Formats: sequence, structure tokens, C-alpha cells
Amino acid sequence: NIAVTNEVKHYDIQADAWILPFLNVFGIVGRVGIDTLVDFSAADIQGLPPGISLPTIPVSFNGTVWGGGFTLAYGAEKWFTSVTTTFTKTSTSGDLDSKVNSTSVQPRIGLLRNGFRFWVGGMYLDTDEKHSGIFDLGLPGLNAVPFEVELKSKDSWNYAVGAGYSFNDRFNLSFEAGFGNRTHTLLNLNMRF
Repeated sequence: NIAVTNEVKHYDIQADAWILPFLNVFGIVGRVGIDTLVDFSAADIQGLPPGISLPTIPVSFNGTVWGGGFTLAYGAEKWFTSVTTTFTKTSTSGDLDSKVNSTSVQPRIGLLRNGFRFWVGGMYLDTDEKHSGIFDLGLPGLNAVPFEVELKSKDSWNYAVGAGYSFNDRFNLSFEAGFGNRTHTLLNLNMRF
């Protein structure tokens, strides 16, 4: 009965290399900031006086993301298909101490037109999250409540549409939006050396 709303902002730097014409491998390092609202108002707590409910508590934490992955790609002059798989580990601090491991798989199929790319696809996201800390509920007798929780994604798949533009061989920009029971937004500006 506890409602949790989560907003994640993630920025990273990626180094990659095409080791085969159809295989790109990469490593990433980045920062993540997470703002969460934990609504305890519907929680059934024994011993609370009638008419008293627990509050909604804001929780903020940030940390470092490490990871890597690969992209398999195939295409022709006017179309492409690809699958990108990424593995990441995140350790955070702040209001919570957390460890998050995730695997994402992003299949796409699309069109190429005069420097533009348009695609449809999806995103599979599997996360294993462990959080611990102390909530200050601000209620008599319930000031500091220690907790430890493990979380899993409720919905692993969502749909995605995207577009991108290559300014030249070194610079490209892309945007992707995901929808369904889980949403995501990706904005990438890439510069190749």
C-alpha cells in the first residue's frame, strides 16, 4: 500500500569502438540523481491512533554509474536494424544508501533519409535495487524508522519511437521517447574523435 514516485536523471560519458562492421562495444561512466516521493498515507500500521496517517516523504540521493555493453547493427542505404545491450552498476549516497544493477536491451528498426534517422522499437529494463536508510516520519514515537528494501521493475518492456540527425561524420543528435506502462526519454548528443 505504499506508493512510490521516482524521477531519475542520468548523465554519462561513453567510449566505444567498432571492432567488427556489425559490432560496437562501449564503456560508460556517469552520474545519476534520483528524487523519490514515498507516500505512506495508505500504509496499514498497527498501533497508530485512528485518524492519523503517515506522511509523504521526499528522498533524494545521487551516485556514480559504471557499465558497458554492445550494439549489434545491420543495415543498407535506406534502412537499419540494431540491438543495444547495456549492463550498469550504481552505488549512491544521500538520504539512502543504494546499490542498483541494471540490464537494458533496446531493439530498433528504422529508416535513413538525408542525414535523418527515424525508428521504432522498444526497451527491456531489468533492475535489481537494494536501498537502506532511516526515514524521519516526524511523529511522536516514530521519529526515526530504519528500513531496508529490495525493488524490482513491475513492467520490463515498453515501446519507443525516435529520430536523429547526423550533422557530419563526427556529430549527431538523437531523441527517443518510450511509452506504455513505463515511460522513458533519451536525448543524446554524440561527438566522435
